[in-house]
Amino acid sequence: MLWWLQLSSHLMLVVLLALSVLPLYLILCLTGVAGLSLWLSYRQRRGTVQALRWDADLHTVALYEAGQGWVTADALESVLAWRWLLILRIHAGGRRRRLVLLHDSVTADAFRRLSVIARLAPLKLSAPDQATRS
Repeated sequence: MLWWLQLSSHLMLVVLLALSVLPLYLILCLTGVAGLSLWLSYRQRRGTVQALRWDADLHTVALYEAGQGWVTADALESVLAWRWLLILRIHAGGRRRRLVLLHDSVTADAFRRLSVIARLAPLKLSAPDQATRS
């Protein structure tokens, strides 16, 4: 839904620029900037994390991406947990990612549980094949 809103706002900007009385070189420059902005947001959208699976007992975290499926995290680099915001820096699949979760992005109970797990979890994660329940 956010992608379609972003696309429509960029298209509206191009239409308004075409109807404006600005000089032609400025219209072309601003249209190029709008196109670049749209392309960058689309490129960023392709690699987004769609789901997070955190097993506190096994000390494992996995991320779901549309093109790759479930990717196990190698390391949890840092955690910032506030009442309304949770930021996780995760190293997974050879890439560093920053997951930003707001309190209204999931149910209140799920956000509370995730915040507690994130605050108490060790930053060193277990390898998926070596993880055992204790």
